[in-house]
Amino acid sequence: MESDPQVESGGITVGDLRRRLEAFPDDAEVSFGGLTFYQLRTRGPNLVLIEFSQTVYRTDDGKLVVKDH
Repeated sequence: MESDPQVESGGITVGDLRRRLEAFPDDAEVSFGGLTFYQLRTRGPNLVLIEFSQTVYRTDDGKLVVKDH
């Protein structure tokens, strides 16, 4: 089985995200697994950052940390 480079990088292209969402109606709610959507921010000419009200990161030993603000 071929690996998905988007999964490995933690990102997805806007085009691929649109294709994956096109099967759902416009009024369907998108859940972020407990995270609260905050805003979209441009981080470069070809990079969009989806921001949440929580900070999520991995520690040096690989532990996943979520901090609520």
